[in-house]
Amino acid sequence: MTHTSAAAAHTDFTDAASTAAIMHARCRAAGLDPVSYSGLAGVALTLGHEEIASWAVPWPADRDLVSAVVGLEHELRGRAARLTTFQSKIAASYRHAQEQAHAEANASGGMSDATRAWLADCLNAETIVQSGLARLRYARRRLSAIPTELGERYEAIYRFVNQGHVLPVNGRWLTEAGS
Repeated sequence: MTHTSAAAAHTDFTDAASTAAIMHARCRAAGLDPVSYSGLAGVALTLGHEEIASWAVPWPADRDLVSAVVGLEHELRGRAARLTTFQSKIAASYRHAQEQAHAEANASGGMSDATRAWLADCLNAETIVQSGLARLRYARRRLSAIPTELGERYEAIYRFVNQGHVLPVNGRWLTEAGS
């Protein structure tokens, strides 16, 4: 397997993109303000999902949404760490290919096609990995903003409760699931 094909496999975020798209649809089904969970659409699209699901089962409880956001953020952090480790391996391989190129140049005055291909493979893989890391950074920023956006959008509800009023449906103000 070439470094380029391995980089392509490492930066296939299809499953995480699908998870974010489903989470987005569940927020919509729960009746949340779209601004408060728009980050999930950004995550899904950034990671390669082509469309956002239009129907899903609402979140059963508020904590399930927050837990899912935290879980996806943790998954993306792990993927970024693995991708960074792979990037180090590409860099080591590139250095070795450069040494090979210098040795060939000193011995014969040129570089073999195999060494040229090896160097190109490392450079292509590095480009793919850098793009993948950038996509993961953006997705993680969008995910980490969701709790703040939820809080800002529902601040009036917090004030309502702090004034001594009671919320309907067993205090579940984010989701509309009844008890």
